[in-house]
Amino acid sequence: MDMTLNLAHKSFTMARDMNDEIEAVTAITLLNAMLENIQGLQPILPSILDKFLEELHQAATPDYQIMLIQGVLMCLWYDFGLTLTKLEERGKTSEIFSQIISKVQTIKQDFEVKRFVLGLSSLIVNSDMPQAVKDNYSNIIKALIYLSNKSIEIRGEERQKPEEAEVEHEAPGQIIEDEEDDIGVEIESDEDEDDWGLSDEEDVDGDD
Repeated sequence: MDMTLNLAHKSFTMARDMNDEIEAVTAITLLNAMLENIQGLQPILPSILDKFLEELHQAATPDYQIMLIQGVLMCLWYDFGLTLTKLEERGKTSEIFSQIISKVQTIKQDFEVKRFVLGLSSLIVNSDMPQAVKDNYSNIIKALIYLSNKSIEIRGEERQKPEEAEVEHEAPGQIIEDEEDDIGVEIESDEDEDDWGLSDEEDVDGDD
């Protein structure tokens, strides 16, 4: 675990030296994957949180900020008690929650929605919370409602895309088949042979 944390630290350092936040994306992905899949990370959780907070303080682009906020939210989901304690010790609780709430309506991907929901929902299961959290309870509830609707919207759009693609794919085939039946003549050309097997696809939407 320490080796993985050191690797992430080097990635963050290289990205800063290169003045290119994209280079740090792999480090954030690695740390989030650890939080989502590995048990027993409590000994290094404060170090992971500190790295997210340090990078968030220097982050210049909105997409990078959102990725780092997701990291903080995954720390809350992993162990909200330890994470809140460390945020309070560093005097960052109010600042972090303001940033989280301000970014809720800017996220676009379903996996981002899930991380926001997991992190925020961990805060409404315990009444013994710092005042900065209690002051944001109404905002947290509003954010969770918005995120639930956003997830439904995103999934509806994803289901609709294959249906539209299937309709677009079938329509030209029907026209070609009708033309062959009507004409009954096969026309060959060098241009047709050269064009075989060529296709273009596809458009991917992402913030990161």
